[in-house]
Amino acid sequence: MANSVTFPEALGGNGQTYTDDADPVTGLDGLGYTVRFIPCLQQAVAMGLSAQSNAEAAAGYVEQCQTLRQEVATDRQAVAGDRVHIDQQKTAVDTAAGQVATDKQAVAGDRAHIDQQKTDVDTAAGQVATDKQAVAGDRTHIDQQKTAVDTAAGQVATDRQAVSNDRLASEQAAGASSAAADASILARNQAEALYGDLTAVDAAKTEAQQAATLSGEERGLAETARTGAETAQAASEQAASTSQQAASDAVGAHEEKLDPHTQYEKKEALKAAAYREIVGPAGAPVMAQGAFGIGGTAEIIVDIDDRAYRPGFYTIDPNTIGDSPFSAGSLIIMWRGARVIQIATFESAASPDMFIRVYNSGWGTWKKHYSTSNVVGAVSQSGGEPTGAVIEKDSNSFWSWVKLASGDMTAHARIQHNNVDITVARGSLFESVQFDPPDLPSGFTSAPITVATDYYGLDDVSVWGSSAGARSGTKIFQQYRFIRPTASSGRTVMANITLKGRWY
Repeated sequence: MANSVTFPEALGGNGQTYTDDADPVTGLDGLGYTVRFIPCLQQAVAMGLSAQSNAEAAAGYVEQCQTLRQEVATDRQAVAGDRVHIDQQKTAVDTAAGQVATDKQAVAGDRAHIDQQKTDVDTAAGQVATDKQAVAGDRTHIDQQKTAVDTAAGQVATDRQAVSNDRLASEQAAGASSAAADASILARNQAEALYGDLTAVDAAKTEAQQAATLSGEERGLAETARTGAETAQAASEQAASTSQQAASDAVGAHEEKLDPHTQYEKKEALKAAAYREIVGPAGAPVMAQGAFGIGGTAEIIVDIDDRAYRPGFYTIDPNTIGDSPFSAGSLIIMWRGARVIQIATFESAASPDMFIRVYNSGWGTWKKHYSTSNVVGAVSQSGGEPTGAVIEKDSNSFWSWVKLASGDMTAHARIQHNNVDITVARGSLFESVQFDPPDLPSGFTSAPITVATDYYGLDDVSVWGSSAGARSGTKIFQQYRFIRPTASSGRTVMANITLKGRWY
């Protein structure tokens, strides 16, 4: 069978089929094609068909990829939305976790508070039980006192009855003695009237005397009984008064013993008062926390010259009136008899200051306290009294000087001259040209005096000097020269000048 190949129209062919039935001489088929390429053409057609299939598959793959891309894009959007939602959920969870932690702390605090309340309740219950026992004891004591009062009242009634009986007996005895005396007198009269017998009269007299004696004894017994009855009555009344006072004290003690709840409130109020009030008698108070500036914020002084402020710690601010050394700071007030001592401090980290003054029939001036922070500084004075630092130091290109709080001022100049020729003959010596001294430093209130001048050579020990010219307002003298026994050139010489005066 001959080989054949068909060129499909789908691949761009003409749809015809070609075979290898060719002329053996020419190698061409009836259409004139070379048939020896048929196998190659078959492979080409197969490759074209394969390419078409692959293209169709590729197109399907591309379409599938586009679909997948769309799905991926959709999934990405969904994932992004999920991430946002997850972040929101995470934030909500974190917030909830924080709230849970806060709630746990609150619950722990509530539990601690409940435990404390329970402890307080148990303590209060114990106190209530103790108070109930105390009340029961007080009631028992009151009952005992009432019984004692009733017994004493009964004894008083008995004693009063006994006194009444004693009084009646004494009155009866007194009446009997009086009747006996009357009877003796009557008997005597009858004897004298009827018998006129002296013996009978004497006998009647003796009987009358005996009756009188007996009456006196009975009167004495009656008086003793009356005195005893009065003593017994006084004793019984004293006993009754004592028992009544004891009962009243017991009742008062019971009335003063408050119920447990009121006791607890008063105890808590007293405990709190020790921190916010003054507790105790006027002569021995318990000072509250923060009183007079101790343990709390100090009170602001309104008028620093007011001596009514009690000893303590206070604050000075710009609104404080009176003679204050500065506009803001702290103030300590102390009393010593009629004297008032004030110590004012200015709280500056770099240069703190302290001033002291005393009231003694009037406020004295503020005295500044000196320390390492203000000993050296700018000196000043008011009416001759120092108001600034103790020492002031300064200098310029020629002079260096020191001012003291006492008013003294010292200045020193050290002037070096280079390449000086000491060649001008002056008798047997040689001198340099003249040099003008520097102007005096500012600050001297009057022309200072020269304490010392010193001239010498830095490279030659044979050099000295001298000054000349009158003192003026700006110079201590008018000129100075360097001197040498022999002529010399190019010398390095020095002039030292020391002055002393006052700055006020």
